[in-house]
Amino acid sequence: MKKNYILLTILCSSVLVSAQISQPRNESLNELVYYVGTNTDKYNNTTGSPYIKEAFSPAKINQLPQIHLVRFNIAENTIEVKKADGTVMSLDKTYQYRIVLQDSTQKIYETRTYLDEKEKEKTTFFEKLHQETTYSLYARARIKYIPGRPEKSSYEPSVPAKFIALEPIYYITKPGNGKVALQMLPKKKKTFLARFKSRAKEVDKYIKKQRLRLDKKVDIIRILNFLYPP
Repeated sequence: MKKNYILLTILCSSVLVSAQISQPRNESLNELVYYVGTNTDKYNNTTGSPYIKEAFSPAKINQLPQIHLVRFNIAENTIEVKKADGTVMSLDKTYQYRIVLQDSTQKIYETRTYLDEKEKEKTTFFEKLHQETTYSLYARARIKYIPGRPEKSSYEPSVPAKFIALEPIYYITKPGNGKVALQMLPKKKKTFLARFKSRAKEVDKYIKKQRLRLDKKVDIIRILNFLYPP
């Protein structure tokens, strides 16, 4: 009976250790578990860039003490990490990350769930632009990929594929939202005001009086501070 108890104890311990290895805490960011390979050849011979910034930047990831080199691939919706041996890997998309650049910008990026134009939930990385006690403002970087065209004749030469940078889209979240997806702030004034139905006239008057624009970060912050006083 004693032997059976010892064997059972060892078995339970083994199962527990196995579970801890296969499902480690997100805060630990074990590279062997969370990093997956990335394909760097997909967009060869394409003009423009799929990245927010082509060069890698030093950054802190989550609560890890060490510095990592990162860059943000908009086309693939991935955060790439350059390891000490020069290997470029991609962070597993199923986990949440908070990345603070350790350069002069000190920019903050977070992976968040958001509602797209069709009200479908998606997840990507956002730059955290501004935070008050009453709201937080984020920006989602965008690019457009235009496929190339092969040569048809001497009059219609080939056209290489290219990336075109687009204006970012702004999103907002308010305290108490919990895991609710970020809400997009429309750039068209009519749609923007419709988002704040009960105060639409009041906000419209404020925008006109202050001559504010919905595509400028500083102006959006002023509008949001008017709507949600800090």
